[in-house]
Order: sequence, then structure tokens, then C-alpha cells
Amino acid sequence: MCPTPLHASYRSGIPAGDPVMSPSSDAMRPLTTAEYQKFAAGARGHSNIKVIRQLPPNLSPNYRLGYNFVYESANHGWVLDRDSEGYKLFLDLKGDGDLSHAEPLRFQDEGGVPRIDIPMQGWRVPLDCAVRISPGLG
Repeated sequence: MCPTPLHASYRSGIPAGDPVMSPSSDAMRPLTTAEYQKFAAGARGHSNIKVIRQLPPNLSPNYRLGYNFVYESANHGWVLDRDSEGYKLFLDLKGDGDLSHAEPLRFQDEGGVPRIDIPMQGWRVPLDCAVRISPGLG
């Protein structure tokens, strides 16, 4: 079963310690296919929202979809799945909605919390996004 929710925090390339989530940051809750389709229908006509149109191959039956991964000034979709090697995240970094050839990003264990770091584009300073799966939800 895939967990809920994911949390993203940002760290600039300027040394400032560990990344910190803003108190106003919202979790990125993975959605069922039906929930995501409802979201995608409501997002039609919004050029800054990039919805998933094509899924990656070989997903488990428990995969989940999501939105609200802001990359290059747009809201990009993503897919979260889990296999025998752990959690994996597919991000639509190209913004074309096609994840059929996307390589998964694998979460690494950080003190019992699955985490990945993603270099961000389109910011004035170098920035990384740390995505974590909430503890106790896996």
C-alpha cells in the first residue's frame, strides 16, 4: 500500500543547514486514479498545471498519483509506487504529462524516513527539494 502524505522541503545551495518546511507547507497527498482524474478534469485550461496523461509501465496495483510538485514555475504531476526495493517516485519534470519513459527516483532511508533529494530548476539560487514520506504511513 502506498502511504499518505508526502512532504517537500527546500534547501538553497547557500549553506544554511538542514532543509526546513515552512509552517504553511501542505502535504502532497497521493490520490487514487479516480481522485486524480477528478483533479485533472478541474485543471483543464490551466497552462501552469501539468497533469499526468501517460503512466509509467509496470506499476503495482497500489500506485498513487499526485500534483503540486512545483518545478520551473508550474505545478507538475507525479506517481508514487512501491516494489520489493522500496518506494519510487516518478516526476513529470518535462511537463508533458508523459511518464511512459520516466526513470523512477528511489527513496533512501534517512533515520527511518524514506527521502529523496531533487535538484530544482528555474530559481535564482541553486535549490534542492527534499521529499519525505511521513513516518508510520508505509
